[in-house]
Amino acid sequence: MTYEEIGKWLRMFFTNYLYPTLIIIIMFYLFGLLIYLIIKGKGSSSYIRRSTGALLPIVMLVFGMAISGDSIKMIENVLLTLPNILQLLLGAIIGTALIEFGRYYLKTDIDGAASLLALFVSSIFSFILWCVMGGVLNSLNYSLVGLILFGGLDIIFRGQVRK
Repeated sequence: MTYEEIGKWLRMFFTNYLYPTLIIIIMFYLFGLLIYLIIKGKGSSSYIRRSTGALLPIVMLVFGMAISGDSIKMIENVLLTLPNILQLLLGAIIGTALIEFGRYYLKTDIDGAASLLALFVSSIFSFILWCVMGGVLNSLNYSLVGLILFGGLDIIFRGQVRK
């Protein structure tokens, strides 16, 4: 077996198996984070606010898919026209904002902050799910790299999110 064949098999493994697995892990992580945010509510008003924040983007996704199936192509065209560095920067901003907003939420007892964090996380979850359903997930590669890389770097350099 030559190095070229090994490289071909490794590329196939990473692209066809590891990448979809990573996307599924991200989706489970975001879903678990939403469940955690809802469970940590205190009282029925808190549960309702957090649940509404978590469910609103998913409900909008259902209506968005029912209204127009072509809208996903518009998103793909927008993402593909952005330069790769801008896509990376967009993902970096979203990833860093997610970590920092989570850090802020844990330092306060403000229920509105938790509801907004649930809305933000659910929006990311819904957008990735929308791209998976529309078959345009490859258009998000640079944005996802920025999201994961800069979110992780924020945790590395600033420490884990704690109360």
